[in-house]
Amino acid sequence: MNKDTSITLQYSVEKEDYIKLFSHSPVIRKLKWFVTFATLFTGVLIYVTMQLTDVLYYGNKLRIFNEKLIIFSLIVFIIFCIYTFRKSRRKILNQANENYKDIYEGRSFTIEYEIEAAEFLVGNRRKRVPVDSQLEIFKS
Repeated sequence: MNKDTSITLQYSVEKEDYIKLFSHSPVIRKLKWFVTFATLFTGVLIYVTMQLTDVLYYGNKLRIFNEKLIIFSLIVFIIFCIYTFRKSRRKILNQANENYKDIYEGRSFTIEYEIEAAEFLVGNRRKRVPVDSQLEIFKS
């Protein structure tokens, strides 16, 4: 490209930015929903298991709203939630750090901007991205 019609920008990927981007990617968001529903399902399963144990092992009558079991199940559920969400967060951060080390650490990337066309040329394929109201700049 001619220097009068284009501007070349060079940037490097920051570790904190990549970790934030990885943590908010669609796959990770779906994984977080999956973990949330699995944890909720496990909480219900814990309550039902304790209810069955109370009926079969101790010979008590079946009560849907057994206050002691509800409180105990809630406490176990909260502990399980805290453990699960911390463990999944740690796993996500470890994977993001590993990806950053393997792929992006020490590399720099180039973006070219064509002044006349008002478009960015991005990536190896030089995909054209027009500058319009939908373009968002996250960091300058």
